[in-house]
Amino acid sequence: MAQLSLSRRAPLVTGRRTSDSSRVIRHQLLALLTGALRATDIIGAPLCGLFAYYLRYESFAIEFNHGILLLLGMVVIANVMALGGVYDPGYLGTFRAQLIKVVAGWAATICILLVLAFFDKITDQYSRLWIAYWFVAGASLSVAARLAAAAYFEQRRRAGNLSIKVAIVGRDPFAQHVMRQITWPGDIDVKVVGVFAPELEDSGAVASDATVDGLMRLARRTHIDEIIIHLPEQRDADFAKVLWKLSELPVNVNLCPDLSDLPISPRKLTVLQQTFMINVAERPFSGWSAVAKRVEDIVLSGLLLLLFAPLMLIIALLIKLDSPGPALFRQRRWGFNNNLITVYKFRTMTAEASNDPTAPQARRNDPRITRVGKFLRRTSLDELPQLLNVLKGEMSLVGPRPHPVTLNERFAAVIDGYLRRHRVKPGITGWAQVNGWRGETASDEAMHQRVKYDLEYIENWSLAFDFWILLRTTFSGFVHRNAF
Repeated sequence: MAQLSLSRRAPLVTGRRTSDSSRVIRHQLLALLTGALRATDIIGAPLCGLFAYYLRYESFAIEFNHGILLLLGMVVIANVMALGGVYDPGYLGTFRAQLIKVVAGWAATICILLVLAFFDKITDQYSRLWIAYWFVAGASLSVAARLAAAAYFEQRRRAGNLSIKVAIVGRDPFAQHVMRQITWPGDIDVKVVGVFAPELEDSGAVASDATVDGLMRLARRTHIDEIIIHLPEQRDADFAKVLWKLSELPVNVNLCPDLSDLPISPRKLTVLQQTFMINVAERPFSGWSAVAKRVEDIVLSGLLLLLFAPLMLIIALLIKLDSPGPALFRQRRWGFNNNLITVYKFRTMTAEASNDPTAPQARRNDPRITRVGKFLRRTSLDELPQLLNVLKGEMSLVGPRPHPVTLNERFAAVIDGYLRRHRVKPGITGWAQVNGWRGETASDEAMHQRVKYDLEYIENWSLAFDFWILLRTTFSGFVHRNAF
C-alpha cells in the first residue's frame, strides 16, 4: 500500500472519490468473486480456443501455431479486462454494465491477437471461422460467469450476508458522526455492532460490556470485520494500551482521526464509504491469501499423510510395545484467536506424565520420556499426527507453534505483544523453529526471541515464504540440538 501525504487542514470526508493507492474496504466475498471471475477469463481463454478448434477441425490435436496463440490469449485477455475495469467489485451487482465491458474486452483481445499475427505475417495460418468460434465461446463463458456471479451476489445481498460488521471505539459526537457516514447507502451494507468506550474494563467508569474488554469478548464470540478507533489529539498511556489490546484480534483495526486540526505525517489510509482511517493492524490471510493458504495446507497435509501413513503405523506399534498407554497424546492448546484446540502428538512420555496437565515442560534427560519417545522427540516425528489438525483446519503446516495453556498464560503476562501470534493458525513448523528457537524455553528471553520470529512471519507472509520454511524444515528442521 502506498504512502499518502495529508495536508494540515484536510477534512474528515473529502467526497466519494478515493485514491487508488488506499485500501478500500469491501466484503471478502466481493474479493473472492472478482478473483474467481478473473481466473475464469484467464483459464477459459485457452479452453474456449481449444473447444473452437474442435468445432472447426473436429480434432483436439491442436497445431503448434494455434497453441501459441491460445497461450498468448491468456495474457492478453487478463490485461485487457483489467485495464477495462471489468474486475471492479462495484460492477458485480450490475450485470448489464458488465455485459458491455466483457464483450468489448473479448473483441479487443481478438483484435490484438490478429494484429500480432499480422505483423508476424502468419494470419493466413488461422481459420476465420476458428477465430469467430473462439470469440463467441470465450465471450459466452465470461458472460455466463458474470451472470452467475451477479445472481449469487444478489442472493447474498437479499439475505443480508454482504454486510461489513464494524465496531466503533470512541465517544460522542465522534461515534455518531462516523456511524452516520459509514452507514450511508452505498456499494456495500455496513452494520455497526456497537459503540465502545476507549477504556479498559477495570476503570469502572462505564458498563463492562461497553468497554474495550467488552469488545474483545464480543469479537471472540462473533465475527467482526473492522474496528474504528477515534484518534484523539491528546494520546496517553491508556490509549496505547487500547491499541495493543485490540491488535491481539484477527481483525482490521483502524485509527480514524479528525484531520481538520491534526498535523499528520504520511500514513497508510483505509477508506470505508466516505470515512478515511489510518490502518494500524490488518487481518492476516484475508481474501485470496486465505484461500491460497488453506489450499496449500489441504493439498500438502493430505499428500504427507498418505506418504507417512506406513511410518505412522509403525511408530504407533513401537510406542505400544515400549510402554503401556495410548499411542496418541492429546493436549489442549491455544490456537487461532485464542480459541482452545486439541493438538495430536505421538506419546513420548509415560502415560502418567502425559495425563498430568500441570506437568512442567520437557527438559534435557527428562526421566518421564520413554525410550521410543526420546527418538521421536529428537527427530520431531512425534509431531506427525498434527497433520490431522492441519487437515481439520485447526492448524497450518507453517505458523507459530502452539504452546500448552499454562505456558501461554505465563508468557502472555510477561511478554508484550505475545498474544499477537494468535492472529493466525498455529503451525507444525515455523520461522522461529527453522531459526533455532525451538524446544524448551528456559527463560523469558528465549520466548521473546521465538515470538519475534513468529510476528516477523505473520507480517511478511507469502506462499514463497511458506515453501522456504518447509524446505528448511526438510533439510535441517527435524533434528536439532534443542529437540529433546
